[in-house]
Amino acid sequence: MASLTFTAFTLEAYLNQIGPKLLACWPDLERPLSPLKKLALLSELVGVKIDYGVVGPHQTIKRLFNFRNDIAHLKPELKPLVKNETLTLTSEALDSRMGDFLEPEWQQYRTEENAIRAREDVEQIIKELHLKANIEEPVFSQGLQLSSAKVVADEH
Repeated sequence: MASLTFTAFTLEAYLNQIGPKLLACWPDLERPLSPLKKLALLSELVGVKIDYGVVGPHQTIKRLFNFRNDIAHLKPELKPLVKNETLTLTSEALDSRMGDFLEPEWQQYRTEENAIRAREDVEQIIKELHLKANIEEPVFSQGLQLSSAKVVADEH
């Protein structure tokens, strides 16, 4: 769950990083636009086609942000979140399933497979945007850290 959440944060942070490089009015757009709208705007601006209907990175991103929004804005629901209409004929089989909990979609989505796919697809989208935006600095860098030390002679 944390990996999926931070992967969504990664893409939104990247969009917020390149937004000001591409649009002078980005500070006015950053807050009111959802991550998917930011992606749509910046993608159109640099000539990247988004198609949420095709299996691939953009479909993954849509599901990823739905997941992120579901857990960020989780509200209790009075109606069943998941419906299970399995017909069971024997009481033995029914007894073994009585402890099963039904999970809403956001809980079903939090798998290792989805986390790996989301990470790979976010990386692919970021690299494509970066290339099309013609931004000179590296897309992924380790950052810069400076340190110093002072050696003091032992007087003993």
